Amino acid sequence: MSIINKEQLILALGEQFTKEVLPYLKDKTANAFDEFINDLFNSNYTSISQPYPDSMWISNLDGTKLLTNGIVTCAYLHPTEEHAAISIGSLGRKVSRAYAGKWAVSIQTKARKGNKTGYKTFENEDEAIKRKSINNHSGKYAKYFNFNGKDFAIRKVINGYYLNDYLDN
Repeated sequence: MSIINKEQLILALGEQFTKEVLPYLKDKTANAFDEFINDLFNSNYTSISQPYPDSMWISNLDGTKLLTNGIVTCAYLHPTEEHAAISIGSLGRKVSRAYAGKWAVSIQTKARKGNKTGYKTFENEDEAIKRKSINNHSGKYAKYFNFNGKDFAIRKVINGYYLNDYLDN
């Protein structure tokens, strides 16, 4: 039986490391890098919310960032008011209207950037004031801005609900 000296042991371990461990690490690193790059450029998002009692708003974006290989989808259902689903993508702003209790759906090819979805509820302001508030917000207010000497309302809120329309950024 021969005794292995330090140099032989180091050479044997180095050879085994080079043959078995390095290829494994290289493969794992390549896979992790591929996953990182795919996730970085992936633009898959889904949102489901209930902006009004008994209503449903579904927003979805899929595809690759900076490409037009995906879809912008918006669907909105309001039980008692006429309403619309809004999508903004490669075809610009598209609006689909529906009667109360029916789904409004807007689907289009995504743009390279600036994709958005939204909804609009054609609701009488007097009726909105009567609705019970959410999160203890009461009253009505709007955020305004001035552009070229003209005042514009950004979003009107009554009793905690957005009045009329909302765009998801």
